[in-house]
Amino acid sequence: MTMRTNDLIELAALDALGLLDETESAAYERAFQAASPMVRRQVRAEQERAAEFEAALLPYVTPDEDLKAKVLARLAEEKALELASGTRALVHRPGRVVPKVRASRRVTPLWRAASIGLSVAVVVLGVMAIYLQDSNSKLVDAFVVNDFYDKVGTRQLHDTLFDETTERQILQVAADAPASFSADAVLLVNPDWGDTARFFCTGLFERDTPNNYALCVVDENQEVVATIEQFKSDGKLVSFDISTASLSQGRLALFTRTADGLGKLLMIA
Repeated sequence: MTMRTNDLIELAALDALGLLDETESAAYERAFQAASPMVRRQVRAEQERAAEFEAALLPYVTPDEDLKAKVLARLAEEKALELASGTRALVHRPGRVVPKVRASRRVTPLWRAASIGLSVAVVVLGVMAIYLQDSNSKLVDAFVVNDFYDKVGTRQLHDTLFDETTERQILQVAADAPASFSADAVLLVNPDWGDTARFFCTGLFERDTPNNYALCVVDENQEVVATIEQFKSDGKLVSFDISTASLSQGRLALFTRTADGLGKLLMIA
């Protein structure tokens, strides 16, 4: 079973903190080795941040050599005070043990120390949980941006955002398309890109179909003049270059593709 990127990120932080058992650690290592180099770099960076955060909040402190002796001596002292005060449990005739309770406002140092320790642990774990959640969110956003850059192309994305000469041809859902069909598609054209343009589509997916498609050029009667590209889609972003020479022959149109040829017209520019 392939581990999702989100799961890998969460396990990476837990692995850096030493909180994975043997089974989880083995699954994490397999997923890490199977990930792309970019993902591995991001995961290692996340582990380093988690380790630094743990070291800042929970620094390693070497206990005093006589700490054990002090604790045992304190316990013996408390036991002696209990025996001397007469607050030990009394055994009644039926055999029922009933503790003898004495009204007191005094809290034992051990109970006070345990309460303070628990409060500190709750605060530390709460802060760490918030930190890890925020780090995971930022890391996922970074993966999405990097993946978008890889699919779109750095040059095309820059020119689309900042170059006023970039033109967009948006494809609209065809009138004869199925009522349930919904997708987005656009063609970007920029004179600095030479004789190529960039086609993008997302949301292109139909349940219970092979999801094979063809990008074509049609005339004014919506008759196919040329088939530019054949591709598959799972609903995620699809991007590829096409020749601008074919655009002079008519309008862009998107069809389903079957074993017998072109199928339904889905979108048209």
